[in-house]
Amino acid sequence: QITLKPRPSATDISADIKRALHRSWSSYQDNVSVSATGGSVRLTGTVPTFDDKWVADDTAWRAPGVTGVENDIAVV
Repeated sequence: QITLKPRPSATDISADIKRALHRSWSSYQDNVSVSATGGSVRLTGTVPTFDDKWVADDTAWRAPGVTGVENDIAVV
């Protein structure tokens, strides 16, 4: 008996990452955009520190269904 789980859609992946970032950041989550195509995620926008850029990258990788992350977030 095998049970298959459906793969998360790109919309679900994007929404999951945005919710997770909102929990991590209270002030500038609107500065980061998340787009997904299949399991490939692209992060764009700005954050004030490299640590915040890393947090966004790590958060995206931890979302179910993610197979790749392109982190184009700028540190300003």
